[in-house]
Amino acid sequence: MSAPQRGSRNAEWLGPLKGIAILWIFLNHFSERVFGFPHISNPNAAWPPFAERLEQLAPLEFGSPASDVLLNLVRFLGWSGDQGVQLLLIASGFGLMWSVQQRDAVE
Repeated sequence: MSAPQRGSRNAEWLGPLKGIAILWIFLNHFSERVFGFPHISNPNAAWPPFAERLEQLAPLEFGSPASDVLLNLVRFLGWSGDQGVQLLLIASGFGLMWSVQQRDAVE
């Protein structure tokens, strides 16, 4: 009996995942420039009181309900874009490890 081959699987999903992470990082920078920095998640020396930080999370009203939903979705998804950095680092590290294991399996 032969052992199953370790190099038979590929990780084609890593490229799109890293692309999503990069877009998420871009959206984060865009949202912070357009809507301001989210005080609720970025503590610093001049951190405003809790009530003011919480007030910043209130949904924005732009015009029609559809545009309000889209605007707030972009804002909140962009504000959570700091996680895109972690996603990119984890996916890149996983891809490096995966390629080393695949190379070692072939040799």
